[in-house]
Amino acid sequence: MFRNYARHYQTQALMPAELHEKIVRAATFNKGYEMSELLAAALLDLHWHSLNRDSAPQSVEGFEQQALQSDNLALTAVPPRYRSKLFPAHLGRWLCSRLLRLYLDADARRRWLSVVCGTGRTDA
Repeated sequence: MFRNYARHYQTQALMPAELHEKIVRAATFNKGYEMSELLAAALLDLHWHSLNRDSAPQSVEGFEQQALQSDNLALTAVPPRYRSKLFPAHLGRWLCSRLLRLYLDADARRRWLSVVCGTGRTDA
């Protein structure tokens, strides 16, 4: 699809392959960071909802750190954006719906490209 439509607006010359590669790389830039951040927040919420009434933590920050460490998500490079003190209890539902939407968006884009390009290709 890129080769058919991506042309210079004045000369109609095809855009260089290097530009296509740059666009493809930009589409996936920072996705690992984003997914780690969302998973950390969703799992933190799961830890909160897994507590018994008898086992209330003494420190919110300590509980967060322990929960992230138990899931191997206590990463200094990826600190959690969503903190327990900042959001109400429905945060977990929002995070799960966001993860599902990200997955469905990617799947729909892949299927659309397969139909548009014909022959089932998804690398257009």
